[in-house]
Amino acid sequence: MEIAVRNIVIDCTGPEAMSRFWGTFMGYETRWSNDTYTFMLHPDGRRPGLVLQKVPEIATEKNRVHFDLEVGDVAAAVERARELGATFVRQVEEEGIAWTVMQDPEGNYFCIQKV
Repeated sequence: MEIAVRNIVIDCTGPEAMSRFWGTFMGYETRWSNDTYTFMLHPDGRRPGLVLQKVPEIATEKNRVHFDLEVGDVAAAVERARELGATFVRQVEEEGIAWTVMQDPEGNYFCIQKV
């Protein structure tokens, strides 16, 4: 049996702001949106869809699933994320691997590390 990730869904209170953040940061484009969902795809068509699902409650705890993003220039990606509204959480290095922990504008964690 083959299993593939089709979409990644993020609960949020403000899908419009979140679509601007993730769309600009990761290069995704909004394909359609309604009162509950905003569906985004990357133009290359090879990456999973990103679905922003409007929920009434704000995040109160650390999310248990998060993005690990690989980039060529970590410092530039961290700065770009900050300019778009993300927050720096901490820098981590374990077993010779370093990554930067960030939070998106609604507090969802994600990590950035060098390819």
